[in-house]
Amino acid sequence: MRSRFKLLFLILLIPLTVTAQNKLEGEYYLSHPEFMIIDFSESYTFSKDGTFTYESRGDLGPINYGNGTYQLSKEQLAINFSTVKTINSEVKIDSLEDNEKYNSVEFHFEFYDLENEKEVSVTIFKFFENKSKNKVFNSNNRGICNIILPKGQEVQTYTISSLGYERFEVELMNNSSKTIKIRLAKSQREQIFGKYFKKEIANITKKEILFSDDFQLIKAKN
Repeated sequence: MRSRFKLLFLILLIPLTVTAQNKLEGEYYLSHPEFMIIDFSESYTFSKDGTFTYESRGDLGPINYGNGTYQLSKEQLAINFSTVKTINSEVKIDSLEDNEKYNSVEFHFEFYDLENEKEVSVTIFKFFENKSKNKVFNSNNRGICNIILPKGQEVQTYTISSLGYERFEVELMNNSSKTIKIRLAKSQREQIFGKYFKKEIANITKKEILFSDDFQLIKAKN
């Protein structure tokens, strides 16, 4: 009777163990015994819901960051970085009433530093498939740029760029005039997005994952 109970317990334990290994939780550091770089580190923070965040750091601070989803099995770990670019800058868009007599609208941009509220000079790009149609708009030294264009129902994409600040896109519909106030965040690190890769697993324990190429994910100490 005892041997039957023990056998039944082991049969039940096997799927539970496999299921537990399908998810990770906590922060792990990526390392390699032969390729250690001084003052550089990479870390992944995994959640049980199948998501992760990533950060690399150097001696001057953060370098890259990212987030996405992962899939873990006994054979491999698949990492899929999000394709959505995240920004820290703040964008506020207010639509204005236009005189129906006019067939044009005006986009009024105002740019400020997120931290000290000072005006920031910015370059605005509008890209087209036909590169000869690309347009460039520059704000004045008070961070103001006015763009006048035909009225319609088209969603247009404008790329915001300023040295030392985040570069990102803003989508605007040309159905009405708008005031666009943007508080720009400093660009201290670059986001990794749209990247996907798999690593074959040689061994996995509660404290580390050893890959077939000798790279390791080592769990950080609490």
